[in-house]
Amino acid sequence: MEPMITMSHYEMPIALTLKYSGWYSRELIDLFERYAQVLLDRYHDRVKLWIPVNQINLVSVESFNHLGVCEDKVYNLLEARYQAVHNELVACGRVARYAHEHYPDLQIGCMNCGGPTYAATSDPKDNLGNLMHNQMDFYWYMDVLMRGSYPGYALRYFEERGWDIRFGPHDLDDLANPCDFMSFSYYYSRVSDWECWTSGRGDCINEALPASPWGWSIDPDGLRSSLNAYYDRYQCPICITECGIGAYDKVEDGSIHDGYRVDYYRSHIEAMRDAIADGVDLRGFYAWGPLDIVSCLSSEMEKRYGFIYVDLDTHGRGTAVRIKKDSFAWYRHVIDTNGKEL
Repeated sequence: MEPMITMSHYEMPIALTLKYSGWYSRELIDLFERYAQVLLDRYHDRVKLWIPVNQINLVSVESFNHLGVCEDKVYNLLEARYQAVHNELVACGRVARYAHEHYPDLQIGCMNCGGPTYAATSDPKDNLGNLMHNQMDFYWYMDVLMRGSYPGYALRYFEERGWDIRFGPHDLDDLANPCDFMSFSYYYSRVSDWECWTSGRGDCINEALPASPWGWSIDPDGLRSSLNAYYDRYQCPICITECGIGAYDKVEDGSIHDGYRVDYYRSHIEAMRDAIADGVDLRGFYAWGPLDIVSCLSSEMEKRYGFIYVDLDTHGRGTAVRIKKDSFAWYRHVIDTNGKEL
């Protein structure tokens, strides 16, 4: 097994929020750089793949968990989020530079949440709105991290809103240290149009697709599309660092027959096969996840993703006994055959 370590996965120390306002403060750039150097110095001989920040584009829904920014500690939360991400991007550039200078055999990556959305209609205005949504919700983070500089559309976005994103004197040099590979999580796809873009809603559910009990569309073709879109843009190795389906799993005679999970993974692995045949340099796939845990977004145990059932409910009641689901044996065979037998 090849380990890949994420340095920051929603673990902002509360002290850094209270003292510095999280990533909104430039002090965190130096703090994170020092933290990352300790990790690389200590583990570089055992871990060769590193991602500094988990799902760096989730600023709209994870401004606290991700960035450590509290609304009552900043004047304009939206502006503060993008200032915080800028500081985070600078830190990532510094981490990449340190790794490349000191440990040339290491690979530094970056990670997005999800892939580009579909245009909701064939109306040119909706296609333009979808393009602009994809630029600011998905591409600009990777454009900076993979290309080493800011795209013009992002600077225009900030200027039109009157946001003053402050750059330090050496930020451009720090940013000019691109990553070696990119990764993204993929659970579902969505659609966007001109109204979504101009209203600030961003995107919407695709009503044409089946969905999980939580409304997340099931779209393996969207995974193939996303892989192709990212690879066409960056021409770099890609990993899928999260993928799975949350479901209400039912215990029947001591077993969990989760054929719906098998179907989900089978169709998405087939989509990856097609993307590889398209020429995408796909290096790895990380299922979410090995065993049931509390869902980050819904804070409930009933939204189960694992191949292993854990007998606990949302309130922590239960035996904590673990039971292998049907999907466990199926996925073990997929791994044994390296994806040849689904």
